[in-house]
Amino acid sequence: GVAADALAGRPARTLQSALRQLAEDGVDAAAIVPLFLGPSDGLAEAVRAARADPAAPRRIAAAPCLVDTAAPADARVGRALAAAVLRLGRARGLSFPLRVVVVDHGSASRAVVAVRDRLAATVAELLGPRASVIAASMERRPGEPFTSRGTSPSSVAAALESAALCDVDAAV
Repeated sequence: GVAADALAGRPARTLQSALRQLAEDGVDAAAIVPLFLGPSDGLAEAVRAARADPAAPRRIAAAPCLVDTAAPADARVGRALAAAVLRLGRARGLSFPLRVVVVDHGSASRAVVAVRDRLAATVAELLGPRASVIAASMERRPGEPFTSRGTSPSSVAAALESAALCDVDAAV
């Protein structure tokens, strides 16, 4: 967690504490807008818990995650990531083809990994010969749910080396 002194001496506001504060302020309905790429199990559990919390607003609606898994042709987030990679490459004077890792936090959720992989494929397609793109997770915890969910940081280095991409230009 984040130390309270890093937040002006106040503890971080959690979803639960924010919703309870809204209810205390007389708010009857609230919307949750997640800044999550894919359908996280943790997010789903937090929304269920919020809806069951008698101290939260009576009506709680949750917006979908940033990448709509029901709309495979929707490439808006992939386009934004590709544009960010190109801006970074130009701003830093990097040589093309760029070496890019599309990286997520790390999840045991097949759905979240599928979103990350979809974004990596979209970025690769959009950048074409201007970049070599791979997908990876920042961390992987022990246990079967994580062993088959994508590339770990240690194997990213091996993949980059085998592709003659020893230096990463951008991780998005």
